[in-house]
Amino acid sequence: NKRYYDLYILYSTSYKVPKLYLVGYNNEGQPLTPKEMLQDVSPEYRKKTATIEDLPVFKTKTPSISIHPCRHGDVMKLLMNRMKESKDDEEENEEQKDESISVDIYLVIFLKFMNSVVPTMQYDFTMAGG
Repeated sequence: NKRYYDLYILYSTSYKVPKLYLVGYNNEGQPLTPKEMLQDVSPEYRKKTATIEDLPVFKTKTPSISIHPCRHGDVMKLLMNRMKESKDDEEENEEQKDESISVDIYLVIFLKFMNSVVPTMQYDFTMAGG
């Protein structure tokens, strides 16, 4: 049975990084229980990084998997530095280098990181516009 998730990416003002919330549904569109949602989270993250909390953007209580952002800043910085280094290696003949990474690239990196937390979820990482 396939499960479907709505992903909500909110900005955490406390940690100054994106915070991910996942709200799960079964094949028939019925909300998953917290226990069912946690089954999709990698065991190593289940007790440390992922917890069940109500989605903060809805007035009605909507259980979601909340992915704690406390370590995301460090992980994202590491991933972005690796990406920048590989980009620099490819472009070492250019005189000026753009030090920033665009939002769309950042989100792709963030979703790749989240894929390690929720490995059963399939993401579309293609950059083609639609």
